[in-house]
Order: sequence, then C-alpha cells, then structure tokens
Amino acid sequence: MGLCAAFGADAADSYAAFPESAANGVTPYADSLKTLWPGNGHYYKRYDNQTITWTDAQKACQALGANLATITSDGEQSFVWGLVSGSPLRGWFAIGANDIAVHGAWQWVTGEASGGWTYSHWWNGEPSSGDYMAMQFVGDGTDGYWFSGDNSPSHGYVCEWSTNTYIGTAAVPDQNANNYPEDAILYVDFTTSLHTVILKDRKSPHAAVGIKLTYAQNDIPPKGLAVIADTNGNGKLEIAVLDQNYSTNMPIVRVKDISNNAAYIHSFQFFTDGNYRPVSLAVEPDANANGSNELTVTALHKDTGKAYTETRDSKTGGLLYTNAF
Repeated sequence: MGLCAAFGADAADSYAAFPESAANGVTPYADSLKTLWPGNGHYYKRYDNQTITWTDAQKACQALGANLATITSDGEQSFVWGLVSGSPLRGWFAIGANDIAVHGAWQWVTGEASGGWTYSHWWNGEPSSGDYMAMQFVGDGTDGYWFSGDNSPSHGYVCEWSTNTYIGTAAVPDQNANNYPEDAILYVDFTTSLHTVILKDRKSPHAAVGIKLTYAQNDIPPKGLAVIADTNGNGKLEIAVLDQNYSTNMPIVRVKDISNNAAYIHSFQFFTDGNYRPVSLAVEPDANANGSNELTVTALHKDTGKAYTETRDSKTGGLLYTNAF
C-alpha cells in the first residue's frame, strides 16, 4: 500500500495539487539548518527527500549520530512542526515512532516514555493500520498532526541529536609538564558539526590542557583517532583522524600537529578505488625504519561487506601492506 493510500484521501488530493516541478523532484531541496530547541537542549534538522522510506530515514539519522525526532510535549511539537512547515515539499515527514514490535503498541525509537505516552498529537482516527509515524504537511487543517502509514517513500524526515557524538579516545604523553599523561577524545560537536579532538589531564580534577584540534565539519561521524610520532621534525606529537572523504568516496586520514590547529600536516587517502567504507584506525610501530609510525585502516567493501586493511606510512602515505578477512 502506498503512502497516499496509507495516509488517506485528503493527503492524496493535496499531493496531487502540489506543483508538478516539486512532485517530479525538480525543485531544489532546502533542508533546514540544525537548530536548538531550548526546551530540552537538543538539536534538530529537517531533511527533504521524497524517495526515502521511514526505516531508511532512521538509518540516515543514526549514521549522523542522531535518531528520528521524538515528540513528548506541546512545545516540542510546535518546534518540530516549525521545521517541517518550512519545507518546499508537501506530504509526510518521518517522525521517530512505530509499532513494529507489537501492533498497536507505539514506541519512540529512543525508548523514552516506554511506560506509556503522556503526550500525543494524532489526527482524528489515528493511528490506523500503518506501522510508522509521519507528520503531515499538505496545506490544510491536518497539517502538523501525526499519521500512521506504511514504509513507502515519504517526503522528508526530521533528525534529533540529544548529545555530542563521541567516537573514541587515545592516551597522550604528558603535555603540560605535571607528570601525568592526557586523554584525547574525538567527538562531533553537534552545535557546530565540527569533528573535534580535545585533551584533558588524567590528574584530578581532569582539567582541559588547552589543546583543541578540529578536522572535518559535517554530521557524518569520523571513525577513529590515533596519536603518532613526530613526522615534520618539530618534536611534537601528531593526531590522525579517520574520516570519509565524500567528494571522492574514499577513506581519508588527516593529520595535525598537536600544538597547531591551523593546518593539516598530511592528508592520506586509503582504498583509493572508492569502493570501501572506513571502520577503524590503528597506529602501528615503525615497520620501514624511517622513524615514523604506520597507520592501518580497516574498511568494508560496499558491495560484499568483506573486511580489508591497508597499512600506510604516516610520514609519506606510502602503501606498505594490505590484507583481506
């Protein structure tokens, strides 16, 4: 059953009246900006996409360190509706609830309010036969209300970030001369979308040591970090971060000096045919006797899912080893 059938005749009629250029996907999409709702300190963003299913929308949000938006108050409902109503599209926007586990027992994807909802904004007669929640925007009195439908393509979705996305940590030798090492942590700052590394002292009260490095700026979480020996001759450690280069579709490791955030020292592409998705980054001892560590990236083939590794020199980027699993 298609979405028009699933969400009722009024929605189908409204969609039919929507301008042909938008219905055919010609109108440029204008996703909203990531926006703070002060009511809970979370960030939200609307994505316009009239070919994505509810389940794929949830996967897309999770890939960004988020979930489909959950709505538990009038204030949050009004805020999310404000994002949806700014779309150039008309139709249904996936919201984060379903009743897949037990038909009729609706649950938020985050598990909140699992003991029973105290707030809802269903349209009259909803939820009906569908298993997935969407907010409607068709230009009539049903706008902003929740409807149940099937898993056919909708017209967009709203993601919600409840916290920074933390990726990993690494130990760093003492940088502030107090005889304690530091911990480096890599995360995506959800207020700026910057991939960020900060250092904090291991000595209580674990104060920040004034070192902060920023790498890519997008909502796709990086895959890991590694602390490596000096490669540019200034005697300072360096921090490498593994990301996906979305202009080339290749895994990329970017390296910065621990004392200089101004520029990358190196940017090394791995798996250069573009058919691999990065999974993790590891640092290895010097294997080619040039005084630098080696970097090993594990990646999965995008079609087969098979795991492979590449090991490259952290100074030159030269390929040293490959392996398959």
